[in-house]
Amino acid sequence: MAPPRGLVLAPLLGAAAAGMLGVLFLYADGGDGIVYVDGPSITVSSDSPVYGTGEPVVIRVTNSGTVPLLSSDSYSMEIRGLDTVLIYSMPGRGGSVLEPDQSALITWNQTRSDGTQVLHGVYKIHVRAAAPDGAEVADGASIQILG
Repeated sequence: MAPPRGLVLAPLLGAAAAGMLGVLFLYADGGDGIVYVDGPSITVSSDSPVYGTGEPVVIRVTNSGTVPLLSSDSYSMEIRGLDTVLIYSMPGRGGSVLEPDQSALITWNQTRSDGTQVLHGVYKIHVRAAAPDGAEVADGASIQILG
């Protein structure tokens, strides 16, 4: 004896509807994942969460606040392994300004500060900047490099 058609059709329609709603909610904010706030704020993202070995990593730094931000004097970007060991650091840009809603792109070629290729694994990108009143803001993103 075959099950009633409604018993088969209802779960299938429910699963399809749930999938479509999930995609809708995923892209409802425009897909960029940036939350804008009043005051100083910075958001870091990459063009992809996963990269092949040697593939350039494009990092987007966005001023997601309402005040201009200055790059830190000591450094503006660090890349660390999951064990927190410093892999790469980029010096500050000498007081360059990032206006509200403005983005800067930084490309990392998957090398350590000494020029050697990094191994496959997960890495944390960390960016710091300063507000005009001296308050420091920071954000980070994680990426994975496949071997």
